[in-house]
Amino acid sequence: SGDWSSDVCSSDLVGGASQALHLCDIQPVVHVMIELLPEARRCTRTHHRVWREYDDIKAVTSQDVRSWHMAHADAVDTVLLVAGFPCVDLSSLKADRQGIDGPSSGLIHEAIRIHKELVSFFGADNVIRLFENVESMPESERLRINALLDLEPMLIDAADVSHCRRPRLYWTDSTPISGRDATVTQKVGLKHVELESKRLPPVAAFLEANCGVSQDFKKFPTFTRPRPRAYPGKKPAGL
Repeated sequence: SGDWSSDVCSSDLVGGASQALHLCDIQPVVHVMIELLPEARRCTRTHHRVWREYDDIKAVTSQDVRSWHMAHADAVDTVLLVAGFPCVDLSSLKADRQGIDGPSSGLIHEAIRIHKELVSFFGADNVIRLFENVESMPESERLRINALLDLEPMLIDAADVSHCRRPRLYWTDSTPISGRDATVTQKVGLKHVELESKRLPPVAAFLEANCGVSQDFKKFPTFTRPRPRAYPGKKPAGL
C-alpha cells in the first residue's frame, strides 16, 4: 500500500513485477524494462505501459539513467528496481554451476551497477531494490549475494498459493511483516514468509481432459524451461 509513483523494472520476471503492481492497484508513472527475450518483452509490452525497453542490461549506461531522471524526476518519488537475475549458474539443475562468477548469474553485478546509478540520480532514500533468485543455490553463493547487497533474503514458496513448488529467495530494502495473509518467521540467515490462500482452485482446473494426479498428490515440482537436445547433458536435471 502507499502512493507509489514510479517503477523501474530490470529483468522484469517476464512482466511479473508489473503484473504484481497491477494487482495491487499501483500504476507506475514510468516503466523501464530490461529483458533479453523478445517474446517476454512483447508479452510485457502488450499488457503494461512500457516507457523504454532494453534487450541487454550491459547496454544501459549512466547517460541512460541520467535521461530517465531528466525526463521524470519531477513526477517520481519512489523508484522500484526489480532484478530477477538469471539462475542458470546458481540452480541445482546445473551440475557444474559457477555461481555469480558464471556468465549468466554474474549479471547480478550489472543490476548492482544500475542500482548505484539510480541512487546517484534519484537519491538512496527513493530507491527500493527487489532482487530474486533460486532457493537451491549453494549457501556460499547466498552469503556472497547477501554481502554484495548488504541484505538478508526472505524465502517464499509459490506452493503456498498454487499447485506448484517454486521456492525463491528475495532480497529487498523493505522489511516483511506478518499480516492477515502472511506469516514471517526468522530462520538462520533468512526470513521465511508463509503465504495463506483461501481461494486456490482445485488442481483439476489446470489439467487437460483425461489427465489427473495420484491420490497422494501434494504439489508439482518446480516447472523449468525445456531444452531440446539430441543426447542427455551432464547429470541432467541435477541428478
